[in-house]
Amino acid sequence: MAGQGKAATFTLKSYRFLQVSMDFEAQEGATLSVSFDPYGEYSKATGEYKLRLITRVSSEEKEFISTTLQVVFGFTEPIELSEIPDYFYPNCMAIVFPYVRSFLSTLSLQANVPPIILPIINFSDLQGILKRNTKEVE
Repeated sequence: MAGQGKAATFTLKSYRFLQVSMDFEAQEGATLSVSFDPYGEYSKATGEYKLRLITRVSSEEKEFISTTLQVVFGFTEPIELSEIPDYFYPNCMAIVFPYVRSFLSTLSLQANVPPIILPIINFSDLQGILKRNTKEVE
């Protein structure tokens, strides 16, 4: 179609958990609250976007789980940071969220405590935060 730019396509290249902290004593009988702190780094030279997603699970204001997940996405062609489409930001978090959810469930189950099953999350609200927390690197 004339006059339309081509869509930026990306793929999940790798992921790994960098940090995990758990204190299950605070969990017993509490209502869970989940929060996320997303950060990104984009390299035009490599076309790679590194997402760092910090997930915190709390009960009554006491944090008992914290994980830091680092994910590398690759764009099929290097583009400018400003050309990364808005849909990328919530979608990159939504793509890796099942890994976080599964990881926390498995760890809690293996620790012989009631398994932690995170609810489905709408990452649209975090889109602006991730975009603001993204910087360009060499």
